[in-house]
Amino acid sequence: MKRIIKIAEHYSTLAEDLNIPFGYFILAFMSFVAIRNLLEIFSDGSKMAVITFDGHFHFYLFYACMALTMMLLFSALTGVHMNKIARLILFSFFFIFLAPILDLLISGGRGYNMAYLLPDKHGDLPLRYLTFAGAFHTMGITIGLKIEVAVMTIASFFYCKAKKMSTLKSLLSAWLMYTLIFIYAIVPFIIKAILDVFDLFEYFDSLLFAKFYLVLFFFLLLAVAYKWNNKIFNSLLDDVRPWRQMHALMMFVFGIILGPSLAWNQRTFFDIPVTMISILWACLFVIMTNNLHDQEIDRWVNKKRPLINKTIAHGDYQNFAVGAGLLALAYAWVAGYYVFFTILLFMGLYSLYSMPPLRLKRVPFFSKLVIAVNSLAFAIMGYVLAGGEVIEFPPLVILWFLVFLTAAMNFIDLKDYKGDKRAGIQTLPVMWGLEKSQRVIGVFFLLAYLVAPLAVGEMILLIPAIPAGAIQYWTITRKRYREQPVFSLYLTSFAVMLIILAL
Repeated sequence: MKRIIKIAEHYSTLAEDLNIPFGYFILAFMSFVAIRNLLEIFSDGSKMAVITFDGHFHFYLFYACMALTMMLLFSALTGVHMNKIARLILFSFFFIFLAPILDLLISGGRGYNMAYLLPDKHGDLPLRYLTFAGAFHTMGITIGLKIEVAVMTIASFFYCKAKKMSTLKSLLSAWLMYTLIFIYAIVPFIIKAILDVFDLFEYFDSLLFAKFYLVLFFFLLLAVAYKWNNKIFNSLLDDVRPWRQMHALMMFVFGIILGPSLAWNQRTFFDIPVTMISILWACLFVIMTNNLHDQEIDRWVNKKRPLINKTIAHGDYQNFAVGAGLLALAYAWVAGYYVFFTILLFMGLYSLYSMPPLRLKRVPFFSKLVIAVNSLAFAIMGYVLAGGEVIEFPPLVILWFLVFLTAAMNFIDLKDYKGDKRAGIQTLPVMWGLEKSQRVIGVFFLLAYLVAPLAVGEMILLIPAIPAGAIQYWTITRKRYREQPVFSLYLTSFAVMLIILAL
């Protein structure tokens, strides 16, 4: 036993201390999953083994979520830094070759039908938990999978012993590893239980699993990122501009409410959160790429931003921005092509707005048309999800976005007045002076409030719109201008409108 512990020590030290970029570990992990998918084509004769985008994307997400969960588990158990734990877990994922290879050998080349434990085929979960998934018949947890799980469980024990943990704690760690794997094996039961609460379950398919794992991946990734470096995580969290994120999400919800009828089924049940997460990633990409090119301005008016106070290195910040953009597109693709098109449009327009060579934000007044068009695009995306056609979207609402929201959105330049002036960016506050532009933009906002009830065809909304618009005028024109109250009132007003429209 001591010899095995010594081997575990050498192995874990090798994996954890490899002095290579972390991206190489991610590439190795993806390569391991690709090889597993290839092997499974031959070891699993079911339809799930056929090469399809939905099927294999589901498998990648399954292993990615499992890897992130393992990172959190071992980091909590051992106290080893997440950077080292992540390298060890990703480096060790070659163990997933075991199941298909063993199934091929044991079956004489025929293979077995690998599958989750399924509600309609595998009952009595407590017994299956206690008996290593129970007996294998025509499909389910194969012999190769059982051996693979056993190897992982035993390896967990010896890794914890190598980290100088007591035998009792190491056994507890092994049991937790087995429990974690079993939970992933019964994911169909979990998905069905969630959908059954709303009486929405219809059938299982790879896309349903992919959407479930995308939602799970979002929260696991945030947890791992926080454990990895909470200082950087909190710095990014302070920089996400929650008001702008809420604006984007509300536009999407606005479109859903305007739509003819949202078909409430298992597809839309997961499409909505997946789309909303895609919007959050896309907004983060837009915010970060804007920050990369606004440093000259931010040095004067936004000194707490990560690139200005040096809490995040420039190269790392660029990598985070690229990662957020890729995640936004991945989530959007699974939600459907129209969502993908809208997210790509959103990111593209904002890139033209804030980045060279065009950097349209330098164009006075009309540059805010980009914000209005993107807001409209999110509203139409929600409208389409709720059963509408793009060309049927209410024309008056389109007019409100393109004229009144465009004008009102010039308020975002008030906060950056000093920085824009020094950088030579010709915004309304720079051209007309702060006080005059505040009054003009205040009128723009007041008009947006007053015209909104007409645009949506609910004149009762004028009752809250008139006082809200007047208060908004005051928040914009007061001498000690602050952006947060403007956003707070705007979003609150929009939320009230959404509730009234929904009811």
